[in-house]
Amino acid sequence: MNRPDLIVEFNSRPGSLAVEFPYDALAVSLIKTIPGRRYDKDTKIWHIPSGSLRALQQEAARRGFNIVLSERLRIAQNHGQQDKAELRRAKEMDDSPLDLPTKTEARPYQRAGIRYLQLALRKFGGALLADDMGLGKTFQALSLVALSKCRSVLVLTKASGKYVWLEEIEKHYPEMSYVLIDGVEEERRQQWSQDVRIFIT
Repeated sequence: MNRPDLIVEFNSRPGSLAVEFPYDALAVSLIKTIPGRRYDKDTKIWHIPSGSLRALQQEAARRGFNIVLSERLRIAQNHGQQDKAELRRAKEMDDSPLDLPTKTEARPYQRAGIRYLQLALRKFGGALLADDMGLGKTFQALSLVALSKCRSVLVLTKASGKYVWLEEIEKHYPEMSYVLIDGVEEERRQQWSQDVRIFIT
């Protein structure tokens, strides 16, 4: 017996997916097994919660129906699987030793922060670390620099923060080269030309 394909596509409603198929009583019976499903009489399209896709696929396979994902949905699903794999790898990294080139012992939440920065930098090209004051954001950022292969780093901070960075470098990574961009124009020009790891301004 030929059964219609169920086409699943993104929906204009956030948090839901559209499911289209030619009328078929068995297909309707299948859709009705999904909690939260809704039928739009005007468009003749079923809507299911986006988190129900796996349940729909499993029940469809059990009943002999074929679920066809739109290209956009397939791409999003593939990205989601890649993100989950990245998170699993990050969790494995969290549980492994973090070999920091410093005598400072990183606390567990700092190790997690450094791992997060590594992952976000690799995957997205940047990250936002928004811990409360006093939890070691500067130390975590310096640790990221120490572990990375980047040649030089620019630190932009308010005037009162410049010397905090200097103190943190001297405390945790005294061998890391840096320069504070300060003084008159000629002095700043010479400072910018230095071959150092961190420029602070």
